[in-house]
This record gives sequence, C-alpha cells and structure tokens, in this order.
Amino acid sequence: MNLQSIIVTNCIGIAMLVVLQISSYLVRQRKLPSDRIFTAMIFLTAAACATETLSFMVDGKSFFGARAAAFITNSLAYAINVTVSYLWCIYVDLRLYKQESRLKKYYSWLGLPTILLILALIPNIKWGYLFTVDSANVYHRQPIGYIYYISVFLYLGFSVCVRYRYYKGSAKTRFFPI
Repeated sequence: MNLQSIIVTNCIGIAMLVVLQISSYLVRQRKLPSDRIFTAMIFLTAAACATETLSFMVDGKSFFGARAAAFITNSLAYAINVTVSYLWCIYVDLRLYKQESRLKKYYSWLGLPTILLILALIPNIKWGYLFTVDSANVYHRQPIGYIYYISVFLYLGFSVCVRYRYYKGSAKTRFFPI
C-alpha cells in the first residue's frame, strides 16, 4: 500500500472526527449515556486512524522497537475496531429505546465476544494465530484473524435488527438513520 495515501486518508478521517466532536458540543451538554458513548466512539475511531497510520509506518522497517511497535499498533487496531462496533450497538439501542435497563439485560452478554476477542490478542503475540510480524517486520494477517471483521459486521447487523424491531413494534416514527 502507498504510505502517503494511508497518511492522507487517516488524517482526513481524524480531521472529520475533530469537526464532528466540536460540532456536537452542544448536544453532548445533555450528558446522556448515549452522548458519552458517541464521544467515546469518536475518540476511539480517531485512535484507530492514528494507530493504523503508525502500523503502516513501521511495517517493514528496521529500528529498535519496530517489532514491538508493529505488534502493539496492529493489536490496538484490532481491539479498537471490535470495541467501536460493540459500542455502536449500545448507542443505537440507547438512542431508540432510551432505557439503560436494557443495557444490562441484553448487552452484557453481547459484550462477551468483544472481551474474548480483545483477550485473544495477548497470546497472539507469542503464537501468531491472528496475525504475525515476520523477521523483516512485515505484518501478515492469518485466516483466523478474519473473525474480527466478521464480528464487526455481526455487531453492525445486530444494530440494524434492533432498529428494525424498534420501528416494527413501535408506533413512534422517529428519524434515526444508521
């Protein structure tokens, strides 16, 4: 991949997130749980952009700590992506149903895959079953690593189902695009 395009794309992404954070300042003054989750998603997504850029910058480079930097940045990218998609499910539910009690009922078990996937990154450093960094410090995704992408899509699909059930079972016609 072209490093310049990665840097430009992620810098634009971070800039857009900063603008979104600034423009949603008044909304966040409500201090609702959904607003706090939205803010967390903005910060985590900006961190993912920065982490991805750093991972591409150290990929294939040889300097003291390069291998550790490659493992750390790639592990963070995996963890952040799955965490943001889980938080998105919570955010959608809170925006539609506005009931924090639903979070304990439904989302404590739904967070279990996220926790397990994040914990799976720790032994990956030794055994490399999700991704590896070879002796030339080049990142290689392993086939089982695709489970992270599948989980992101499952979480996003779940949020679409939550929205669908809300509109199907409710006479309320609120506009909430996801």
